[in-house]
Amino acid sequence: MNVLFCDIATVYNYHESEDGTESWSRTLIKGVQWRHNRNEVSTSNGVQTENKVESITIDFGRNYGNKPYLQPIEYNRLSDDARPNYWTLNAKCGKDVIVMGEATQEIGQDFKISELREQHQYAVTVTSVSDNRNMPRLKHIKVVAKYYNCDFNLQDCMKTLGVNERGRVQQVVTDEVLKLSDDYVPFEEGMLKASGHIENQTDVVWNTPYARYMWNGIVYEDPDLHCAGFKTENGWRSRKEVKKVPSDPVRKLQYHNGSNRSDHWVEHMLQDGGRDAIEKAARLEAGK
Repeated sequence: MNVLFCDIATVYNYHESEDGTESWSRTLIKGVQWRHNRNEVSTSNGVQTENKVESITIDFGRNYGNKPYLQPIEYNRLSDDARPNYWTLNAKCGKDVIVMGEATQEIGQDFKISELREQHQYAVTVTSVSDNRNMPRLKHIKVVAKYYNCDFNLQDCMKTLGVNERGRVQQVVTDEVLKLSDDYVPFEEGMLKASGHIENQTDVVWNTPYARYMWNGIVYEDPDLHCAGFKTENGWRSRKEVKKVPSDPVRKLQYHNGSNRSDHWVEHMLQDGGRDAIEKAARLEAGK
């Protein structure tokens, strides 16, 4: 083995699946030269910041028995089954971790990436990758990696605040929409208003047979009979098997039992101060 590349390292490649599940694949790498505690100076808005970084060079000129290396874009296209058979170095994702020496821990439900950083003195995040494998001599990849102590998980944070899908804040919002809409829902005998409920913790629904017509606010009629319905011994009826169409000319429905009751009642409620009330309730819940 080349005396310049006698170190070993463990690479943890990050991957996020389509459903948002995070995972890290572990690969032991030989033929490494690891240099400690370089200082890198960066400037932002006129302010200079000095950061401690690790310089890692990986020799590709010899066969150290490592798994095949792929560019990040190729690696991300691999199937879940194929991915553990390859490795990469991805600086753009900001979540690839490299550890000096052999790390045996697998990242998963029982062992977090934050615990890996805590247990290893030299566990750093890949921030820069220079691919020099096309050079005539000393084919290598050079990595700059920084110490990263903050393990921020957006989904966990949203869940804690209650702003995740179907979380506490979502439930407050849907409850408020249903409650504040009561005075705006068309009301004759109360069936439409009473049908209001919440589905899947996210959807506010009114589901009487005529709810759609009430929402649109125009008269729908039988295209053959040219009327909305006809009177029978059992009251007003319509042909259920016939798809109703807007009247021609279009006629608007008339609403009674309160000046607020109208078509598109949720929209009217929001415009009439409901939006501010809902936002206030959501902020109060998120702040708990």
